[in-house]
Amino acid sequence: MEALFGNVVLMAVCMARPTAMILILPLFTRLGVTGILRTGIAFALALPVAPHLANDLPNVIAVGGGTLTAIVLKEMVLGLLLGLLFGVPFWAAQSAGDVIDTQRGSSIAYMVDPTALSEVSITGTFLELTMLALFFIGGGPNLVIGAVYDSLLLWPIMASFPEFHPDTGRLLLGLLDKVLLLALLIGGPIVLVLFAVEAAMALISRISPQLPMSDLSLPIKGIAVFAILPVYVVFMADQMKRILGQLGGVLPELGRYLQ
Repeated sequence: MEALFGNVVLMAVCMARPTAMILILPLFTRLGVTGILRTGIAFALALPVAPHLANDLPNVIAVGGGTLTAIVLKEMVLGLLLGLLFGVPFWAAQSAGDVIDTQRGSSIAYMVDPTALSEVSITGTFLELTMLALFFIGGGPNLVIGAVYDSLLLWPIMASFPEFHPDTGRLLLGLLDKVLLLALLIGGPIVLVLFAVEAAMALISRISPQLPMSDLSLPIKGIAVFAILPVYVVFMADQMKRILGQLGGVLPELGRYLQ
């Protein structure tokens, strides 16, 4: 029973980091990975790590409940940071779609996302799923798994919590700037087209005040978006690939936050 309890504790410690990453990363949350399936993925990621920590099993049990809780919390924080850095491109794609839908006046057409229990825009969902598809095609899951295991080499499970960089708070807030910047890079051209359509409609309303431009605004801007989107998606895909290519530097970037 003592050996069984020790193995359960060992797996719980090894699963903390991948579980925290799965909880926040859109790669899993957007595809509805919840419950037992999420636990199974975390268990599969932790299984190769457990034998390497087996020699420290007596130490894991002997550290006591308080220290063991601190280790699990440390692992979860590292997992959340990994998920946060990997999730930036996907949140940027969703934000770009939200801006486009807001600009074309279709924010009332938001739909409920059952995976996130929140409202999402139609274009935002489309762009985020496009980003996920490109991520899978490019071997992104292998990159995520490799980053998890490489992070174990940089910050071992039984090691003390790495010290935060003095500028960690500023760097984390800088991720919001990065999300907005990438969102503008992805959806900026379409937003500019919508501004041009609005300017043209304003000019038409000045020339012909009898035309109900307020009623025609929504369908005209919707037609403009869906007319330009099939043409722009080719350039958008290249931009998304370039953004996803930057995920190879997630661990060096994480090293900027932790010393």
